[in-house]
Amino acid sequence: VYDPSFEENVASAVAYIAGKYATNPLCIGYFVDNELAWEGVVDGVLASGGEQPARQALMQRLKSRYGSIESLNQAWGLQLADWAAIDGAVLASDAARQDISDFFHAFSLRYFSVIRDAFRRHAPNQLYLGCRFSTTPEEAVRACAEAADVVSFNLYYPRIPQDLYAGEKDLNKPMIIGEFHFGALDRGMFHTGLVATKDQNDRAAHY
Repeated sequence: VYDPSFEENVASAVAYIAGKYATNPLCIGYFVDNELAWEGVVDGVLASGGEQPARQALMQRLKSRYGSIESLNQAWGLQLADWAAIDGAVLASDAARQDISDFFHAFSLRYFSVIRDAFRRHAPNQLYLGCRFSTTPEEAVRACAEAADVVSFNLYYPRIPQDLYAGEKDLNKPMIIGEFHFGALDRGMFHTGLVATKDQNDRAAHY
């Protein structure tokens, strides 16, 4: 998302799809992406070389926050020789984990905000419905709620926990579960799918 071409690519893709559906009264909005591997963001950035745009953005944030590698070492409880030595193995302290969590949120917020802005330009009368989370990384879900009109999930759960995003975790945005199912074998199927039930009656009860 920090690559210079990201905004241009998003604008092109959104303009194309909005050109087809922005005036369609049956289209209430758009999902962009599906079940992204958010867990790979931090590891991928920390494993990347110095020329990688997201790596550069992370280093800029850390340098702005700490000023010197000595200050970072003190906060993180390490003895790194230089900024290039930061990798996934050094996230042992609370300060390090918080810094990386803050970056993950900033990364996610840029992703969702760039897409939101493109839809506001090309499809202002429709909703941006997020990215259909299959996992629920706190930083990315919170960023989505800050930018998108609706937070979308694909959750194959037998039961949705009532406190999933309630109370202090309330996202203050509508949520939609776009994928879920319950399967049973009593009609001759060979696999129940992701969430198994005993039979059609049990399946109906789960729905």
